[in-house]
Amino acid sequence: MKRSNPVRILAILLVALTIASVLPQPAQAASVSAVTTKALKLYKSASSSSECYGTIPKGKTVTCTKTTGDWAYIKVGKYTGYVLKSGLRAKTSTPASSSSSSGSSSSGGVVCYTSKSTKLYKSASTSSSSYCTLSSGAKILVKQAKDNWCYVTASNGRSGYVPTSAVTKTKKQKVTQVVSADWFESNIRRIFYVGAYVTVTDVSTRRTFRVYRHGGHNHADCEPATASDTATILSIYGGDYSWHRRAIWVTVNGVTYAASMNFMPHGKYDITNNDFDGHFCIHFTNSRTHGTDKVDDDHQSAIRTALRAKP
Repeated sequence: MKRSNPVRILAILLVALTIASVLPQPAQAASVSAVTTKALKLYKSASSSSECYGTIPKGKTVTCTKTTGDWAYIKVGKYTGYVLKSGLRAKTSTPASSSSSSGSSSSGGVVCYTSKSTKLYKSASTSSSSYCTLSSGAKILVKQAKDNWCYVTASNGRSGYVPTSAVTKTKKQKVTQVVSADWFESNIRRIFYVGAYVTVTDVSTRRTFRVYRHGGHNHADCEPATASDTATILSIYGGDYSWHRRAIWVTVNGVTYAASMNFMPHGKYDITNNDFDGHFCIHFTNSRTHGTDKVDDDHQSAIRTALRAKP
């Protein structure tokens, strides 16, 4: 039998260790669940010129393990690769997923609140009939959460479905102060980031709704979060889409900012089931239009109205 050469074996091991040291390392264990806001191509590396594995459809849940510049390294099913970070939004854990959350558990559910006025539907569809309308801030017990719907029991004892976007673990706080935020000089663009969902209050009617920030550089391009939100905003505008500026309050992370909006669908959009094909504009102090790159006087006037209005 031929003996193995120890020197040869050592050399092979050294070569193997050297190769292993230069191979791409696995993504870090820390991970965040995210949802694709549009169809995204999955690339082998953080470059659109690299090999493309395929396209991930909009609304797909993925696991993001790290980010590099404009790119996110994700895992979807058995595949891993890079997608553009702008096409992802963080997936908020469902309110009923854990009793260790800030909402206390009770009778097999989690105590939560409605973030806006919403119907209590008989089934998980806005086209179904409803039992009643729950006011903004109503206490509910979330029994189950799946996809875009939560099965809840209201304080009147009636059980049904409400959109997940209308559920929050935080008890609604009364607005006590409204502040101004310069769009370019403050941190409002960072906290009201692309992909964020926020609560908006129409100053005149005091009606609330949820919006999603689609994009925008000179100001925030937004979409109604759901078809129910579209209906709410349309009713505020008298049933018609309009470029008319309205004074609004935008509440982000417990802070309420003076702002202005119109409600005319135009341009690109991400959400396809909200009955609003396009986006609309929300302006803050000193923001500018995209077309003229100038401050819009009507928007700024509405912002001042929102700032002067008593909460």
